[in-house]
Amino acid sequence: MKFISIDLETTGVDCKKDKIIEFGAIKFALTDNAQKIEILEQKSFFINPGIALPQIITHITGITDTDLKNAPSIDEKAEEIKEFIDDLTIIGHNIQFDTGFLKANGIFPQALHVFQRFSELDTFELATILMPGLPSYSLEIISKILNLQHQEKHRALDDAIAAMELLAKLAEKFTTLQPDLIEKIQNLCQKTDWEGKNLFLKLHTQKNANAITNKVESLKENTIFPLSEKQNILLKDENYLYQTPAPYSELACSLSKATSKDTYIAVPYKLFREIEQGLPDNLAKIDKPQNYISPNRLENFAKKTYFEKSEFCALIKYLIWSKQTKTGLLSELKILPEERPTINIVNIDPNKTENEYFYQKAFEKDLTSPALCTHDWLLSNNNQTQIKDLILIDFESFTKTISFEKSAYIKLEILLNQLNTLPKNEHTEALKAKSTILFGLLGIFQQKYHDNNAYIARAFITQEAASTKEFNDIKQSTKNLFELSHELGQIDKEKNHTALQNWKKSLSALHSIFIEKKFEDDLIWLEIDYNQDLVLRKVPYDITPEITKTFTRAEKYKIVSENLNLNDNCAFTKQLYKLPETLSFSEEKTSRNFTINIIEDSPDEDHKKEMVKTFQKILTGKTAILFSSQKQLEYFTLELKQELKDKNLKIASQLTGSIGKVSEQFKTNPKNSVLLVNAYFWKNLSPEIHQEIEQLIIYRLPFEPPSDPLIMTNSLKFNDPFNEFQIPLVNFALRSLINHLKETAREVLILDSRLVTKSYGKAIIKSLESMAKTQIISIENL
Repeated sequence: MKFISIDLETTGVDCKKDKIIEFGAIKFALTDNAQKIEILEQKSFFINPGIALPQIITHITGITDTDLKNAPSIDEKAEEIKEFIDDLTIIGHNIQFDTGFLKANGIFPQALHVFQRFSELDTFELATILMPGLPSYSLEIISKILNLQHQEKHRALDDAIAAMELLAKLAEKFTTLQPDLIEKIQNLCQKTDWEGKNLFLKLHTQKNANAITNKVESLKENTIFPLSEKQNILLKDENYLYQTPAPYSELACSLSKATSKDTYIAVPYKLFREIEQGLPDNLAKIDKPQNYISPNRLENFAKKTYFEKSEFCALIKYLIWSKQTKTGLLSELKILPEERPTINIVNIDPNKTENEYFYQKAFEKDLTSPALCTHDWLLSNNNQTQIKDLILIDFESFTKTISFEKSAYIKLEILLNQLNTLPKNEHTEALKAKSTILFGLLGIFQQKYHDNNAYIARAFITQEAASTKEFNDIKQSTKNLFELSHELGQIDKEKNHTALQNWKKSLSALHSIFIEKKFEDDLIWLEIDYNQDLVLRKVPYDITPEITKTFTRAEKYKIVSENLNLNDNCAFTKQLYKLPETLSFSEEKTSRNFTINIIEDSPDEDHKKEMVKTFQKILTGKTAILFSSQKQLEYFTLELKQELKDKNLKIASQLTGSIGKVSEQFKTNPKNSVLLVNAYFWKNLSPEIHQEIEQLIIYRLPFEPPSDPLIMTNSLKFNDPFNEFQIPLVNFALRSLINHLKETAREVLILDSRLVTKSYGKAIIKSLESMAKTQIISIENL
């Protein structure tokens, strides 16, 4: 089996406007049932893009304008590249990126009948199929897990070599599957045109093979510590608000061992994914039915006569993983965007759970042990479980989950994908056409009535808007969709139940907006997203009825969160979410030895050069700087890289890649590294990284934009929304960022003079003083 591994370095990510700056490729053959790699030929060279390199690209790749100055142009190298590729199967990690650039430069013929002689195989896609459960599928992380040689990351030839070695490991992994599973997959290969099938068909079971071990940290058994004396309050037979710093993984694991069999420990979906595989098998782990695989529906899916590429990759992924999983939770898989429509084909029908093995297995354990469950399960419509004792962890996340579940996010692509999961006939094709017309009319409304907001231009759909001609046109188009949807009754409901339910849910949202005109319950608007697609959105004005309903189902409940109290006995939280005023409150205080320094004369946004000088003065290694915008990140990543050379400090910026990639960069030399990230990135770094940080710098107060839907809806509950709502949120956000620091930290610097110059600063400073020693100082005195 012969292949060519290709990787490109470019000036950006848009193949229509950005340029290739480096080409790297290696020809090789896999022999002896993928046990050996035979290198045939390799090629690598720079390409002059004809433009100055963006500084951020130099930062990521190390390639400079000097390197490219005398290099040939892509036109001069096109024929050589084409001849070198010849008719070999092209492989690479996210190879569509590279071949997209080659095609954009005329290196691959555009005509489909010519292009079919070329074959592409994506090692990223293959890894998600053959190595389920990894924390990341970046080339850097997989290289580390499989001990692949990958020295110069973000350089073309080295990345191509790493992809070659990865393909060999993945092929070897396939040969270690059970013989009957390999035979089944090879039989299914006859039903698809996916390029990867040729690899699978040429491999066979490896005798006496030792399966490749996925060294995945998240799959290790969690260490379960006993509850602290303070945490034991969560076992009391009364309702409580309990404030404790995040992350919550250790607390959730401890509760799973300490609580009674009648206890439900409800956690966010992300935390559930993080810890459930490392908890004992005898513990009940419950998610909503739609998030489990249905073995029967999976087998029915496998009976199709033909599979598109995305369908086939998803099917093989499900089949391999289903032989390994103990829980059947689809969250264990990396399901790619194009594969997501298949979830609704193979997951459990929430109305038919009685014969579903994995779901029933979870509930059998629930009778004899505490249950770890997701917020989603707690809120699911078909869940009427009466709960004796509920411990709800991460209340902030819970409220966001409610808002999400009660919201609608509809775009044309979503409607068409839903219709594509139904059998193709004249009715579904007509519905696609009607959906396209509807979104054309919605686009006209958005263009005419948007608010000219510079951040996101929105056209709000209100009672007043309902009297316009454009709205009435949309209403009629929605009615047409409904009338035509009646014809879907001819479709087999048993086989297409989930797909029909998804379409019904979208129709229901459209009906409530444009026909019933329920404007009093929801904020509704149209906007253009980052892909330039039109989106119809709605969010509820009030989520407190759902919160009340959830706690009413429990005899006793505890609400656990890092953000409950603002030195007001939780009055703000109780008012916002209509919790009982008599609810008891307790707090787990963490001993903190660091100092919070508020810089009273920190330069503002218009004086970034001055801020660079400030950073140059105060930065040391083991530092994290948190920014609130992409522009800030890019500016300071480039400026500080140059300025910090003399201090022998290295920048690890989130602009260079995923959380996994940036973490690896930082861990290579934390003593001399400075992390540049945003708040989301910071919160999702591993405890191992947080443990290394000694100096945390918060560049600006973490205000949410006024256009944020949650800000818009909740602001209506207050007479003075800025001071009574947004400032408490900033307070909570600051505390949350600081809470991720460990005992090794020595200082927090907040570079926002508004804490000193604005009246609202006093309340925030008072809250910070309850966390750690807090002082106001000047740059000169740092």
